[in-house]
Amino acid sequence: MEFSSLVQTIQNSLSFIGISPVTAWLTVYPAIVVIAVVAYGCFRTKSDHIFITRVWRVLHGKTPIRDSILATYFDNQDALIKFRFHTTLPVQTLPAVHRLIEWAKRQDISMAEIKRCGHFFNLTELAIDKKKLWNKPTRAACFVFALASLYAVFFIGIFTVAPNLLVQLKTGEKPWFFISEKLAVNTLTKANRFSLDDCIKDPPDIAKQSGWTINDVETVCDVLKNPNLKKEVTDLLLEQRIAALVVTVTLMIFTYMAFSLYMRSLAAEKLEKFLISKKQSQLELDLNSTLTDTSMSD
Repeated sequence: MEFSSLVQTIQNSLSFIGISPVTAWLTVYPAIVVIAVVAYGCFRTKSDHIFITRVWRVLHGKTPIRDSILATYFDNQDALIKFRFHTTLPVQTLPAVHRLIEWAKRQDISMAEIKRCGHFFNLTELAIDKKKLWNKPTRAACFVFALASLYAVFFIGIFTVAPNLLVQLKTGEKPWFFISEKLAVNTLTKANRFSLDDCIKDPPDIAKQSGWTINDVETVCDVLKNPNLKKEVTDLLLEQRIAALVVTVTLMIFTYMAFSLYMRSLAAEKLEKFLISKKQSQLELDLNSTLTDTSMSD
């Protein structure tokens, strides 16, 4: 073929290092999704426990541990990581989890409020870590990155359902263009559209309208005459949609991470103000109580 799709370009790069297209679809692309999911789990728990556990199961299977002390230890670790995954709070031990729960009850704070603060909450001092609190420029930069990732999700996500195949000509100036299953070409330079019928009528006019060279136009017109082109485009379009789906899912995870960090910073600032206000109110109550006791004594 005289052109290659975006997926083929990636596959050619993988083939250069010895990875065939079949191997890429069976191993590389699924591995990207698996790695993204595991990375997401490690991101939430701030631990490699999930990764190490999966590696151990691959190497050793699910054979139960016979030693009771070790079995209890690993059960506690699983419970701890489960708490960390659901709350995103990197508590180190189960006793520390129990202490955190009791403190939250005394402060009239739900675990959800602490959870929203994420790593900005100091689990040792049971307070907001002021050293980690973001300033406005950092928070703005995170928000911009999140928006950019979200835009990329929508942009690439379009290719999961797009009716046209994005390809690049291998010869000449190597322009990128869209081709549909109906074998209609849409150029990216001047948003021009042409088909085989237009090629037969006036190729120079196509070159003028599209901004392509006449050689590139004639090359594409020759490709459109290929009787097997429709099937090839259909097959490549399926590959494009699958690849776009993999990339979109990966970008969605990174977008979620960015927005999560941004919202955490806002929640931490809000909780810090609440704790300060509660502390001041408690001091006023204690002062009033002391004055009352002194007055009654007199």
